[in-house]
Amino acid sequence: MTCAACSARVERNVKKLSGIVNVNVNLATEKAMIEFDKDIIRTDEIIGAIINSGYGAEKSIDISADAEKEAREKEIGKLKRLLLTSALLSSPLFFAMIAMVFKWDIPLIHNLYFQLALATPVQFIIGARFYKNAYHGIKSLRSGMDTLVAMGTSAAYFFSIYNGFVANQKMNLYFEASAILITLVLLGKYLEASAKGKTSEAIKKLMGMQAKTARVIRDEREIDILIDEVEHGDIIV
Repeated sequence: MTCAACSARVERNVKKLSGIVNVNVNLATEKAMIEFDKDIIRTDEIIGAIINSGYGAEKSIDISADAEKEAREKEIGKLKRLLLTSALLSSPLFFAMIAMVFKWDIPLIHNLYFQLALATPVQFIIGARFYKNAYHGIKSLRSGMDTLVAMGTSAAYFFSIYNGFVANQKMNLYFEASAILITLVLLGKYLEASAKGKTSEAIKKLMGMQAKTARVIRDEREIDILIDEVEHGDIIV
């Protein structure tokens, strides 16, 4: 999930299912608390509905702390690589814009094909995540931040192609607008993911102070079970 519209989309699609009592999706912690009637709907059906919304889901009890940390670090590493690549490709386009302001004529960076070669991978490879999320948003008749990013950058990119190849206005190119916007959004995503990672670690340290097991009475005898295995109706000693 990338914005509040994403978490709202998951909530809405899960609420449509039969047997769902209540749904609360938290964007910051990337967790959903779902109350449902297990006689009407199974957990795998709920997960399937979330996957159909364009996202992934697993039961939290099936995810170890190490696996969650590894997945988070992998995502941060991926965002960092995308950000650095995008910044590297966008920099010449940014300098081309600055040169235009000061009326500096630098043939290479103002060349139509050079700018197209730099902007295209940023738009469709690095920016593919925005198109993917925008597609799922449009499919569910709801737009979010990714839809806006995809629309805005596509407008700048394709208008530049029109000006350069059709209208023959090679000085009116806006490739830097699309590439720099994608780079800045990725920067925000990277900073957000890093901050969430640090916050999650702090929360886990606090949660580590609580009891790991509970002693309950089942079948007229006391047994120790994991906190996550406590069920409705259990008598806790």
